[in-house]
Amino acid sequence: MQKLVVKTAVKTVLILLGIIVGAFAIFNFAFPQHMATAMESLGSYDMAVKYANLYYIYTGDSFDLARCYDDSVLAEDDESIIYYAEKLIKDSNYQKVCKQRDELYNKMYQEQLGKNFDYNLRVRSTLALSYYNEALKLEGNERQDYTQKAIDFASEANGKNRFPYGNPLMTLSIKIAKASDKSAAQIMLTVLEGVTPTDNNESQDLNYIKIKLSGV
Repeated sequence: MQKLVVKTAVKTVLILLGIIVGAFAIFNFAFPQHMATAMESLGSYDMAVKYANLYYIYTGDSFDLARCYDDSVLAEDDESIIYYAEKLIKDSNYQKVCKQRDELYNKMYQEQLGKNFDYNLRVRSTLALSYYNEALKLEGNERQDYTQKAIDFASEANGKNRFPYGNPLMTLSIKIAKASDKSAAQIMLTVLEGVTPTDNNESQDLNYIKIKLSGV
């Protein structure tokens, strides 16, 4: 009798576990946006990226793609940043996404930032930085080629007639200086010589970056 009770209890527990697992699986795939939100609130951004991507696959919405990129940055996952940033920049609604993000972040954080938030600069700066981070994992010619790719992208993204705070060239230069990468520093210095700042603040930032690179 006792064995029968134990067997029945075990079966009941297993059934309940099966129901719970099944319900979780259904919720997992039926409501990935809510799972992404839950992972974000827990600080588990690597998982948030996966759920955000699943939801983007369902919707194909550009703003959901931007969420994948945003979570990738918070997860500090260079491979994911490269994948989603490249995809986002090529998206036909990229400018709309940038405008929406600028309005959102400026409304939320402008007082803390002390300046206007530029989502486009953020996307391109983090992409250039991720290219370089990936280059640091390589050796020899592969490393040089990928480093050059990062610098070329940063240069093209920023242009030659401005040097706003947080631009791709600035972000990448700081990383190169921290990495004590002499060859990359010399290449970057040559690029920066061709940049013309628009005002005194930009001139000061540009000179500071040049000094940092010259000391590598």
